[in-house]
Amino acid sequence: MKPAIAFIAVLALFFAVQTTWAGSVSGTIQVSGTKVKTTGAKSGKDVVVYLEKVGGGDYPPPPEEHAVIDQKNLVFVPHVMAVQKGATVDFVNSDTTEHNVFCVDECCKIVGDLNARKPKFLDLGNFPGGAKASHTFTIPGEGVMLCKLHPEMSAYIIVVESPYFTMAEIDGDSQSAKYVIPKVPPGEYTLKAWHKKLTVPEQTITVPENGTVTTDLTLQKKQRRRR
Repeated sequence: MKPAIAFIAVLALFFAVQTTWAGSVSGTIQVSGTKVKTTGAKSGKDVVVYLEKVGGGDYPPPPEEHAVIDQKNLVFVPHVMAVQKGATVDFVNSDTTEHNVFCVDECCKIVGDLNARKPKFLDLGNFPGGAKASHTFTIPGEGVMLCKLHPEMSAYIIVVESPYFTMAEIDGDSQSAKYVIPKVPPGEYTLKAWHKKLTVPEQTITVPENGTVTTDLTLQKKQRRRR
């Protein structure tokens, strides 16, 4: 067996064993000190909850299947999406008019130009109805997707290191949401959450070989920096 093939086989076995011994992380997300609007195309109902290994480490590769964001009725759908680093997103134009996709955030830098004096950022150009354009996100972070032809359009892509993440939706009446992250290999993790306007304190948790860790999260207003 060639060394490269043997390495891939060992790596696959390693992650397969990790998946066999896996727990889950779940809990309730509660909005505190404010109220979140949960209706409309650009509401604040979406929360991304994700895990990162304490001290770093390897993760399984991102899925080969592409994620999809639609552009329909001059709206990005969904408004918020989470993907693992290395995943590809297809931007589909379901309208009859032309659309564009661009982003000027850190996670949207073009990798070949990271050290350039003036780095380039994601710009998929204009493309007609029925067409699609794609981009592979290789830098973790928050990216705001915009359309140069329709300034009112916006969407968020949250690029995370690990495959252990989930999306939760806040209920308008209770101002809370439930979340579950399944099939998490045992170990120590930092539990994080993202919301476009509110913040969540990070927590360190230990995931067992089986069973569920219950950890509740509180969404609160971001603290203003004192001058």
